[in-house]
Amino acid sequence: MTILYEVKTGHTEKVLKAFVKLNDKTRGDRMKIMMRYVILAGLFFMTPKALNVARGGYVVCWIMGILIVILAIFRNWFTYVDLLQKDKYYKERIEITMSFGLPAFEVKGEEKNTYKYHLIEALYEDSELFYLRMEDSDLFIIPKDSFTRGNPEEFREFIQNATEKKFEEVHLHL
Repeated sequence: MTILYEVKTGHTEKVLKAFVKLNDKTRGDRMKIMMRYVILAGLFFMTPKALNVARGGYVVCWIMGILIVILAIFRNWFTYVDLLQKDKYYKERIEITMSFGLPAFEVKGEEKNTYKYHLIEALYEDSELFYLRMEDSDLFIIPKDSFTRGNPEEFREFIQNATEKKFEEVHLHL
């Protein structure tokens, strides 16, 4: 395979934050998850009155309801902190090389995998990163400042042509 574009990256704090943010934004079950939190918190808030429990029961149920609301609001932050502690690529600073050519691209970290472009389900981009969402829900995050061969502007056109998809602009907040 002739390499047209190459990226050397890894699981940095910026990449892990982006992973959590985009994964939450693009998963189809986001509203279902939020509704579960709302229902669970509502049950804790309403249970003491429905069961006519003593004052101590009110306090315990309200504290649990508030904790669930906090968990719902900060769940992405908790996921990010958990990734920082558990992600092997982040902890061991393992470099990932992504090589893009025709008819596929390779990802080399601890192991080497090859992917055909038709397996890319969606393309996203923000001011600093490209995101390639695969059909199997894998997500490849490419920092625009990590190209060792080629440049981000030409890569954008190349990947859009190879996948027959357009980049969707995203504005993510953790």
